[in-house]
Amino acid sequence: MDRATLSISASMLLAAVLLAGCGGRGTVYDPLYAELSEDLSSPDPSVLTGRRIVIDPGHGGGYGGALGADSLSEAEVNLGVALYLWGLLEDAGAEVYMTRSSDRDFLPDSAAASGSVLAEALRDDLAVRAERANRFEPEVFISIHHNSNIALDRARNGVEVYYRGSDPGASLELATDIHTHLARNLGIPATTIKPGNYYVLRNSEAGAAVLGEASYISHPGVEEKLRLSAKQKLEAEAYYLGLIEYFSR
Repeated sequence: MDRATLSISASMLLAAVLLAGCGGRGTVYDPLYAELSEDLSSPDPSVLTGRRIVIDPGHGGGYGGALGADSLSEAEVNLGVALYLWGLLEDAGAEVYMTRSSDRDFLPDSAAASGSVLAEALRDDLAVRAERANRFEPEVFISIHHNSNIALDRARNGVEVYYRGSDPGASLELATDIHTHLARNLGIPATTIKPGNYYVLRNSEAGAAVLGEASYISHPGVEEKLRLSAKQKLEAEAYYLGLIEYFSR
């Protein structure tokens, strides 16, 4: 092989190596929120027609909820997922009410100005949400959240779905169905279903009430993914599949 041919061959080999490296490079977070593993068109969405569903995007306004390591707020992500879920359910013919559709809380301006005690103010906010939701007379109530932990263990992650603790019947069934599809599609191995004594659950008059903590926003990989609207949509699709399964019972 002459020198010119050898030089060309070496250049081609180097280019191939560089291209392979660029194409194959990933991060430890790749499995998280990678893609929907189920066919969204397979289940029959007609079971949702006329169903009365409340979506409660947790936090908002003065209550941003948990923060990611790079400052992404839980309230922002909760609303993004909720809006995508609202669209999916509306398209399927469900009657859907959202407790909030913008970055807001439910306190009068006077309460914020007076610096009300946080716990009391938060309870007032939750009471308004519950009252609005119950007025809609829903069959299902879903509160959407993303978790954190007091120790701020950035490695901790998990899917946690809570059902109204006083209802091991319909609420547990709904939690089970939603949990199934979140677990299948989000790429998070640790998953659990638990009874919950959260204010919005114990004061819900819906036929079934659950609160979803689909992942830990305090986990850097989750935060990285949930900055993307496509990943918020992916989570909404998992909730949507869970609701179809519940109403198909």
